[in-house]
Amino acid sequence: QSALESPPTALAAAAREALRMADALEAMLTRPGETLAITVHRQIGDVRRLDDVLDRLNTAIETYLTNLDPEALSDDDQRRLTQVLVFASNLEAAGDVVDRDLMGHIAKRLKRGRPLTPDDCSEARQLLDRLGATVRAAAAVFMSEDARAARQLAAEKEAFRELEAAATRAQFAGLRQGQKNPL
Repeated sequence: QSALESPPTALAAAAREALRMADALEAMLTRPGETLAITVHRQIGDVRRLDDVLDRLNTAIETYLTNLDPEALSDDDQRRLTQVLVFASNLEAAGDVVDRDLMGHIAKRLKRGRPLTPDDCSEARQLLDRLGATVRAAAAVFMSEDARAARQLAAEKEAFRELEAAATRAQFAGLRQGQKNPL
C-alpha cells in the first residue's frame, strides 16, 4: 500500500504481478500437453486452478492500480498503467480460453472414452509450445519495450497462425474423408 504514494514504484509492483500471470499462463499451456494422451482428470483440475490464479491476480492488479491518484500520474505513468492493465487483461482472457475451450474439449473427449490420437497429440503439443513461446515473447516486449522483442513477438504470432491454419486444414481434410470428429 505504501508504494501507491510513488506511482513508478506501484507500477513496477503491478508489472511484477503481471509477469506472475504470464508464468501461470505458461504453466497452463504445459499441462494440457501432458494431459492430451492420458486420462488424468487431476491435471485438468490443475489447469482450472491456474486459471483461478490468473483471475485473482488480474482482479488484484486492477484494484491496486485504481487506487493510484490520477493527479499524481505523469503521462509516462499513465501510459505504463494502461500497458499493465491491457497485458494483465489479455493474459487473463487467454487463460479463460485455455480453461474453457481447450480443457473443456479434452475433458469431454476423456469422458466419452475417446482420447486423442498420437497425431492429434503431436499437433496440439506444437500449438501449445508455440503459444508458450508467444507468451514469453509478449512478456519480453511488456518488460523491455524493445523493438527487436516486438519483432520476435510478431514472428511468433505469425508462426502460430501458420500452425493453426495447418491444423484447420487437417481437420477439414479429416471431415472430408468421413471422420466424424478428427480432433
